[in-house]
Amino acid sequence: MSPLILTGKHFPHGTISGWTNDLESRYQQIALRFDFAAWERAGTQASFEEFFVEVARRSGSFFASAELNDTMFETAQVPAVRGAWAGLPLQPQWLSWFSPEYAELVAPHLSAGETTKHVEGWFHRWTEEPAEAAEIRSWLLDDPWVPYELLPAPNPGSTRRPHEQAFVMPESLRAPVQGSPEWRRIEAHYSRNSPETPSR
Repeated sequence: MSPLILTGKHFPHGTISGWTNDLESRYQQIALRFDFAAWERAGTQASFEEFFVEVARRSGSFFASAELNDTMFETAQVPAVRGAWAGLPLQPQWLSWFSPEYAELVAPHLSAGETTKHVEGWFHRWTEEPAEAAEIRSWLLDDPWVPYELLPAPNPGSTRRPHEQAFVMPESLRAPVQGSPEWRRIEAHYSRNSPETPSR
């Protein structure tokens, strides 16, 4: 019901999100944070890429990415929208994994880098050496890295939720259709748990 917290010799922090009934994201997320300097000293890039692919394959991930930045907890991933996955990161990430369903949508826009196809999905690497999003973006022919329709849509009417679900994504990740039984279940849940609703 709550996140599983991971610590280890080779990474300072990790989590596997809990599977709760709050219906906020409706998917689970694995997040591991590594010290890049220590990783470079160990010379383990090849084994890290193999590890990345194996985690994505064995967990049946629909998307995964490896991001380089200079902060511990900031991430390029947009938070979930109410009841669903929001969409792909706004910025290109060094390593990515796409389920077959997602790969069909994204593959035509991977204008550079190297793609390896697996039965469970596609692995893409923009550069041989690790690179931050700003570096990748500087030499990409297309901006954004995929069409806007695949990215979380801006929601200027809300400061708390600045994004809405992407217009294009695998149907299995889409929020329930408004008025459907699943949509009504989610709305009823939020109504029951809203601070504005008196408890019974």
